[in-house]
Amino acid sequence: MFLIGAIALTGVLIGAGLGLFFHVFVLVPVALVSVLPAVSVSLAHEYEMQAMVISAIAILIGPQIGYLVGSGIQTFFKARRTPSAVADEPMIEATLARPAE
Repeated sequence: MFLIGAIALTGVLIGAGLGLFFHVFVLVPVALVSVLPAVSVSLAHEYEMQAMVISAIAILIGPQIGYLVGSGIQTFFKARRTPSAVADEPMIEATLARPAE
């Protein structure tokens, strides 16, 4: 069970890294590249079907959760760097330009 948790955590970290730099379509090749070897190794070692399915699900879900977190982090930092559109409105500039009474 520890191994499945480690696999899921690794997938989350990889997904977070992908979420920072790539679009969502990168998850399809990642899923194929990660699940096919895991299933083939499970079949070669004659693991139980339940363990193989649980590990495949963990491998598939981990990068997706990480991608969501990475995309959220990227959006947060982009929003902080972008100047506010509200400051461009003339009414606010006129209000700010008035001298204090």
